[in-house]
Amino acid sequence: MKREKLGFHQTFILSALPLAIAVTLPTPVRAAVLASSNFNRGSEGWKIAEYNAGNWNFFSPIYVPRIFGSGGYLTEPDREQGSWFWDAPGKFLGNMSAAYGGILTFDLKQWQTSHQSETTSDILLMGGGRTLSFNTAYNPGRGWTGYNILLHESFGWKNLATGLTATRNEMLAVLSSLSALRINGDYRKGLDLSSIDNVVLNAGPTPTPTPTPTPTFTPTPIPKPASVPEPSAVLGLVFGALSAASVLRRKQKRKVLNSNLS
Repeated sequence: MKREKLGFHQTFILSALPLAIAVTLPTPVRAAVLASSNFNRGSEGWKIAEYNAGNWNFFSPIYVPRIFGSGGYLTEPDREQGSWFWDAPGKFLGNMSAAYGGILTFDLKQWQTSHQSETTSDILLMGGGRTLSFNTAYNPGRGWTGYNILLHESFGWKNLATGLTATRNEMLAVLSSLSALRINGDYRKGLDLSSIDNVVLNAGPTPTPTPTPTPTFTPTPIPKPASVPEPSAVLGLVFGALSAASVLRRKQKRKVLNSNLS
């Protein structure tokens, strides 16, 4: 069941995360902004997407310009024909796989908070032939109401076709080919006036790369070759052998001569 929040406040959905999930999810050091709209200079290409009888129809929203230092925003009266959503422009679409694990933030408000609708698809992500939906924990109040939506399967995203919890592969498949990002603007049964401001799509944490260890190379020991005598040593051996042979021959000659004389 939806809870109504009245008055000016800022409530963060992330505070409702179970501790176990909050601990296991990586925390980015600094979130890179992939796309944003603050509406200070116009509607920035946002549209109204109305779903009626199985078809989507698109309209231009009403732009409220910046006045006396207060930032501009978009507003739209309730449409009785069907449910309607704020439809993000092209800068929020395409390959947004970097947004996996990141946070989608925006501010909403509505003119009246009575007769609230029991909506179940407050945010739609479309892409890769799939539609993922997310049901916020509370409807916007009459003052600006802040939302911080984690783009992670553990946060409660559903496959709209099956009603099952979205898987990691489904989240990545949709974000990598994102063709539509829509935020609900129709919370009340009957006439109403809804507004949106400060939409930011933040990148998820970049995993810290594990350093590749430097491979240790142990060379195979090569046996040393047998010591080879220096050339001078070889010549010395040769001359020594020749001298010894010469001495031996002289001794033999003397021995023969002495035997002949005797």
